[in-house]
Amino acid sequence: MKLKKFACGLFTIVSVLVLLGNISVNAEAVPGVSETSIKIGGIPDMTGPAAWLGKQTMDVVPSLFKNINDHGGIHGRKLKYITEDSGFNLTRGVAAFKYLVSRHDVFALLNVIGSAMVPPLAPYIMEEKIPSIPYAQTSSVYDPFKRYIFGSKPSLADCSVIVVDYIMKDLNAKKPRLAIIHQDDDFGRDCLRGFKEGAKSYGLELVAEATHKRGAIDFTSQIINIKRADPDYIYLASYAPGLMKGADKLISRESGFPVFIGGVMLNSSKMRELAGDAAKRLLFVSDIPVEQENLPGMNSLKTITKKYCPKRVIDQHFIGPWANTLILIEGLKRAGKDLTREGLVDALETFKNFDTGGLVGSITYNSKYRKGTDSARMFRVDDELVKIALPITERRRPSIDCDKLAKR
Repeated sequence: MKLKKFACGLFTIVSVLVLLGNISVNAEAVPGVSETSIKIGGIPDMTGPAAWLGKQTMDVVPSLFKNINDHGGIHGRKLKYITEDSGFNLTRGVAAFKYLVSRHDVFALLNVIGSAMVPPLAPYIMEEKIPSIPYAQTSSVYDPFKRYIFGSKPSLADCSVIVVDYIMKDLNAKKPRLAIIHQDDDFGRDCLRGFKEGAKSYGLELVAEATHKRGAIDFTSQIINIKRADPDYIYLASYAPGLMKGADKLISRESGFPVFIGGVMLNSSKMRELAGDAAKRLLFVSDIPVEQENLPGMNSLKTITKKYCPKRVIDQHFIGPWANTLILIEGLKRAGKDLTREGLVDALETFKNFDTGGLVGSITYNSKYRKGTDSARMFRVDDELVKIALPITERRRPSIDCDKLAKR
């Protein structure tokens, strides 16, 4: 009888030890996740040509994470943000990713900065099966479909179609002569694709097209070639403020034409300041609001930022990464206490018209859809103060689906 009781007791002890051992093993089997924390990685540009943008994420994510942590974290776990600088260099970006995975063992990636960074990183993200929400806007984020990469912005092609729609429907242009100057990279090519397809849908062809290398500072030849075509509307699809300055200097707009329309880069007051007087009266397209708008998401952003980062001046490129962070936080909440990478992916796929308080269009994902949203608005820069820009349309979707057209 005593032997039987001893055996039962031993069995119980062994079972408990095995169970505890399994719990420990399972916890360790989820990269970046412990009983008390979740490690999230980021790859901002801290030293390259877009460092002013990358540095903002160093305030965005920690501010929102601190707010979450001060309220108990997510299912009892505190959020940690670990970054590695890409210098906006593709080779360094890949090295940064490998370091985050091998050295820091991060659970997910948030706000990898730059559309150009997504294609070279995508194979590594898919191999490691790391859920990722990049701050990028080209169609390469979601097309082809990649299970572990989630977009949160309309493609640049979508935005460019919306520009053409605005010219034709809101400005009532009759057979306008359209031209574009764009960067010679994924960003610029996506803009060109949408602008061309948008024009084609109205029976138009571009009268001129010019490209420049990323980081260029002299745009004289491109602007002169565009000027020769005598366009009515010029789409400046570039992150170079010098392009706007050059166009304003070499092309007179005293008659009201040509009309300059900026791409999404002008949703940054910093970019408009760099462009100076050349940004005055400019129209531009943007999927995110400007900081002057009274929106629930904007008001919350300002309140939290004032508490945790009081010296931060809120720029529009602060807003996009903030929205991305809200998406990740909601996904982590929905994934539950037993957190895994696959569980987070499954949780994000339950999003249907998720609202960030107006910071981006409503977000939807499912098992076959990773684009997130496709709406944007048109804005106008103030005639006197380039820091000020206000929306002149409501959110709208492009009149054509460039992604479907590309697959025909």
